[in-house]
Amino acid sequence: MQTEVDKVYRGVQHVQNVATHLRFGDHATLRVLSSANTALQLVPGATAKLLERFVHSKVFFESLPTREIVQTLVAEEADVAISSAPLDHPVLDVREIGRWTLQCVVPKGHALVARKFDLATALRQRLIIYSPEAPQSRIIDAWLEKFGIARQVAVEVRSGYAACAMAAAGAGVAFVDDLSARAHRSENLALIKIPDAPQFAIYSVTNVNRPPSQLGQTFLEIVASELAAFS
Repeated sequence: MQTEVDKVYRGVQHVQNVATHLRFGDHATLRVLSSANTALQLVPGATAKLLERFVHSKVFFESLPTREIVQTLVAEEADVAISSAPLDHPVLDVREIGRWTLQCVVPKGHALVARKFDLATALRQRLIIYSPEAPQSRIIDAWLEKFGIARQVAVEVRSGYAACAMAAAGAGVAFVDDLSARAHRSENLALIKIPDAPQFAIYSVTNVNRPPSQLGQTFLEIVASELAAFS
């Protein structure tokens, strides 16, 4: 039932978008989709800079799961997406525009902050973990196997931002994507860089049958510039 409601909602939004295009012109609006972690700081920051340049434009913004991003772009109900997960469909133009990596996040004052970071020591703490299909889980499990450490689970969460909140509250140690860690900005949270941490791609995604307008292209350029500044 909820799926059908969502379809109707997106259909209504599409009609509204078309009406807006007819009133203001084809390039006056931009519908942007994103993954959960790119929605926290990266996309909002890029959107604000875009609207400084195009003061009469409007942006529709939605954070969606990967599968729904694909469905919405394929249906031509959105213009661009910024995804931290790879997407695959014949009509999607998927391009790498940056990278994200993992950081260790702990409560301020944690013993791990006061010494040179040791990954094995961090892994022996009570951990804030993710669902098995999350890319973070695969990396953490590989580390645990490498060092022969039995996992001690404190909390399981669904997002990096939630992991940061739990770590800041003292619930455990987390390994979080740097996009979520940067966005959390809690006074109670310490961020620790992990030497040689794996990196993952961040993608811009468009429909090949709906090339980006000037507004869309400028937005993608701003996002790429923001990611370069994060490095």
